[in-house]
Amino acid sequence: MSRIGTYKLSPQNKWINAGSMTTTEAALGADERDCATADALTSTGIITLDLSDASIPYAVLLRFRSDGNDGDEHAIQLYVARSSGDYYHRIATLTILQGTVEHGTAPTYFTDSITPSNEDPIFDGEESTNTIANEIGDYYFRMLGFDRIFMCLSTLDTNSTTVYVDYCLLYE
Repeated sequence: MSRIGTYKLSPQNKWINAGSMTTTEAALGADERDCATADALTSTGIITLDLSDASIPYAVLLRFRSDGNDGDEHAIQLYVARSSGDYYHRIATLTILQGTVEHGTAPTYFTDSITPSNEDPIFDGEESTNTIANEIGDYYFRMLGFDRIFMCLSTLDTNSTTVYVDYCLLYE
């Protein structure tokens, strides 16, 4: 991390494709919150990011894409853990709406609206949902030293087959 004066600068970090989810997976139950149990799930409705080999970021920025129709609605459960021996802590449920901004040449479109619920306020989650329709929406949250992220697709709109997740690590 470089510094100018007393300000820390975030290193260059591009969007990274975290993967895709193609089936629904229920929110983690009370007996599924330990990392060993959750990480052993083989569903195509989950994505796990292990950031323990890197410098843990200050925050993470997420964006989503899907292959359905404008206005399709999906729900993602978002969890974090402090290490592989820890337990996942839900920090938010994100309801995302597909927009019409196309991603590349494939028939996938960015989410334009993100509505969080069940938010844990200490993670300072913020959505960048725009007031203008069909912009690209993002969701930002602080990591607070946690090094694992677990997402499960609890609702998949019937018009869509896949939800893609991109992330960017922020080192303020």
